[in-house]
Amino acid sequence: MFVFPRPLIRNSLLILITFAVLFCIKDSLFELLTGISALTEGNDLNNQVSTSQPSTGKNTTKRELMLIQMLFRHGHRAPFMLYPYDPNSEDDWKEGMGMLTQLGRLQHYAMGVHLQHRYKDFITSNPKEIEMINSNNFRCQYGVYCFIAGMYAPTKEFSFTDEIKWQPIISRQADYKGKAVLTRGRCRISDEESYALKRSVEANRTKEKYHDLYNFWSRNSGRLIDSWVLASDLGKTLSCEKEYNLTIPEWGLKYWDEFSMQTGIAYYFNYGTKLIQKYRIGPLLGYMLEQIHNKILQRIQEKKVYIYSAHGSNIACLLLALDQYNWKGPPYASTIILELWKEEDEDYSIRWLYYNSTNPEKQIDPPVPLVLNGCGSEFCPLGRYEDLIRRLIPEDWKEECNDTSEKFKFQPFESPVHVS
Repeated sequence: MFVFPRPLIRNSLLILITFAVLFCIKDSLFELLTGISALTEGNDLNNQVSTSQPSTGKNTTKRELMLIQMLFRHGHRAPFMLYPYDPNSEDDWKEGMGMLTQLGRLQHYAMGVHLQHRYKDFITSNPKEIEMINSNNFRCQYGVYCFIAGMYAPTKEFSFTDEIKWQPIISRQADYKGKAVLTRGRCRISDEESYALKRSVEANRTKEKYHDLYNFWSRNSGRLIDSWVLASDLGKTLSCEKEYNLTIPEWGLKYWDEFSMQTGIAYYFNYGTKLIQKYRIGPLLGYMLEQIHNKILQRIQEKKVYIYSAHGSNIACLLLALDQYNWKGPPYASTIILELWKEEDEDYSIRWLYYNSTNPEKQIDPPVPLVLNGCGSEFCPLGRYEDLIRRLIPEDWKEECNDTSEKFKFQPFESPVHVS
């Protein structure tokens, strides 16, 4: 009588058991593999459109993208100044104090490459498609050029050399065409409101709440810290150094998360009312809306992309104006995108997206859709959106800023919300 070898029997049993287990878990295994596939498909435009499920009840695959506008904060920079007990030296910053660093340039380039992939079915590398405006300082100017090197690397048609994949594209200053698009200039009506906000009851309570922490930072840094502004400045210096792998004292790490909160508080008390937002971010909102109408009316047929290279304060003020503020300082190279879509029924909608990855040079997380109050969906009907932001757009920034009457003020005065 033939006897099967024991190893053969054992292996056969293992195979049978394996098939039995796989059969039992086939449904769960399929779901797992499907999920992994979805994660690795990429973050391109087609995926975003087909997977978005707004509550409009319309077929999202029939939307047509018409225009994108991007506002971003500059990337990693050197500190503006060191604190008295700083163990590091200004010599550590080869680009110069306050300037965009090599890391910051890489962050912008990485964001540009990522967004080129996301919108690859919408944009080409034709420089006529894009208009860029940068805030009037070097770090924002360097930043936009690094960003565009990634997003608009030329195809053969627009390449002038095989040595580098780069093409020159003009970026204009913030006062382009005489408009205060990214203004940081003096505005009397806004400055008076900001002055009142910083001296409100809530502001004084906030200072008192963090009094002991401010004293702790003062003793250890050698710099007087008696407000959220000075605490935020110290935190930004330490953050610049930490991202560059420089020495951070133990006391600097002890309350690390509090520094981000102080930056969030500082932005709030700078821009926390609708009146301030009207004159600090309203000009940009108005300019963006103007480009939307120009696109719809076919006045700018060739334009597909508008880019605004600015600061964390611009990002924070915009989030406050849209009631989307998260009380945290916007990360380096964080980017807010406004998309214009044409709907199947010939109407138009807009969508706001927020990229706020902590280390975009390493990993860029999916954007956060900003669902505006009153829209009901991340895709907001254009008419509804205009109703929501109309009061935030000044008709004549210079005239209204210097007007001493009360006609441009929001009434009653908008007191700050509670700061936790």
